[in-house]
Amino acid sequence: VNENTYPHGGQLAFAATNTIPPGNSLKPQNQNTIEVGTELQLFDGRLGLDITYYNTVTKDQIVSILLPQSTGFEAKRQNVGEVSNKGIEALVTVSPIKNTAFNWDLIFNFSKNKQTVEKLAEGLDDIGLTSGFSGLSVRAEPGQSFGLYGVGWQRNDDGALIINPSTGLRQTGVRTRFGSVYPDWVMGIQNSLTYKGINLSFLVDIREGGVLYSNSVTSLRTSGLAEETLENRGNIFIDEGVLEVTDTEGNTTYTPNNVPVQSMQDFWGGHSAASIIESGIFDASYVKLREITLSYSLPKSILENTFIGTFSIGIEARNVWLIHSKVPHIDPETNFFGTSLIGEGVEFNSIPSTRSIGANIRFTF
Repeated sequence: VNENTYPHGGQLAFAATNTIPPGNSLKPQNQNTIEVGTELQLFDGRLGLDITYYNTVTKDQIVSILLPQSTGFEAKRQNVGEVSNKGIEALVTVSPIKNTAFNWDLIFNFSKNKQTVEKLAEGLDDIGLTSGFSGLSVRAEPGQSFGLYGVGWQRNDDGALIINPSTGLRQTGVRTRFGSVYPDWVMGIQNSLTYKGINLSFLVDIREGGVLYSNSVTSLRTSGLAEETLENRGNIFIDEGVLEVTDTEGNTTYTPNNVPVQSMQDFWGGHSAASIIESGIFDASYVKLREITLSYSLPKSILENTFIGTFSIGIEARNVWLIHSKVPHIDPETNFFGTSLIGEGVEFNSIPSTRSIGANIRFTF
C-alpha cells in the first residue's frame, strides 16, 4: 500500500476522478413554476386569509448514479429525470375577541405538498438518493414520491405474515417500499391571549403522514430494554400470521398460524435483525406543543416620564410536550441524514432532542 502523501520529496501527484466525467451530454437543471394566490382581510382585520397554490416542475436534475466498481469508477454524473411538486400554503389569522382589556388572536399555518417523480432517464427503474445501514435507502421511483425502501417480512398475496412452521417466527421477505418520507400535510396553530399587559402564547405543531425508520427502537427491543418486550415473557405466544401449506400437486394454501414462539428473545431479536427494517417502520405523524411563552409588559403610563419606550419580562419554553406520536421511545422529528443529504425519515441511535426553558427581559428606548 502506498501511504505517501503529496507533495512528497518536492514531487506533485494527481489522482484520477472516481466519477465518469459527463462530457458534452450534461444539460443544465431547469425549473418551471406556476403560482397563484390571494390575500384577504375581512371584518376590520379580524379575519385574514393568505393562500397560495403552486405547481413546480424540475427537469434534468444532475445526480451521480452509482456504478459497479468493475468499471473502474464509482459513479456517473448525468441528468436523471423530472420531479413535480404541487401544493397549497395557507395562513389564516383570526381575532375572536379584541377589546382594550382582553385580546385573543389565532394563527393557522397550513401547507400540503404532493411530490411525484414523473420520469427517470432511460434505463433507470429507480435511483438510490441516500442510504443507511441495514439495507435501507431513500429512493426515487417513477409515479411515487421519495420513499423509504428496505427488506420486510414475507407475506402472502393478502398481506398476511408468513410464519416459519418450525419456530413460530416471521420469515424474511423482499425489498419493499414502506411509504413516502414526506408528510401529507403539516399545520401550526398559534394562540395568543393578552390581558392588561399579561400575554400567554403557545404554538402547536401537527404533522400528518409519512414514515420513519428508528434504529433506536429496534436496538432497545433487541436488548430487551423496551417496555413492550415485557409482554408474554414466560407465556405461550402465537404471532398473528399464516402457515404456508403445499399439497402433493404443488398447490399452495394458507392456514391460520398455530405454532407458538419458542423464545421471546428470538422473537424480538428477529424483529431487529440487521437485514430486516420493517419492524422499525412507523407512521411519522405527531402533535407537539412546540413553544409556550408568558410575559408581562409595563403600562406606557408608567414609562412615559422615563427614557424607556417599552419594557417586558417573561419566561419561555421550547419543545415542551410531545402530545401524540406513533413512534415509541424517540422524538419522531429526528433525522439521521441531516440537511446535507436528500431525504429524511431515518433515525439511528440519535442524541435525544432537548427541552429548553429560559427567561428574558426586553426594553426599548
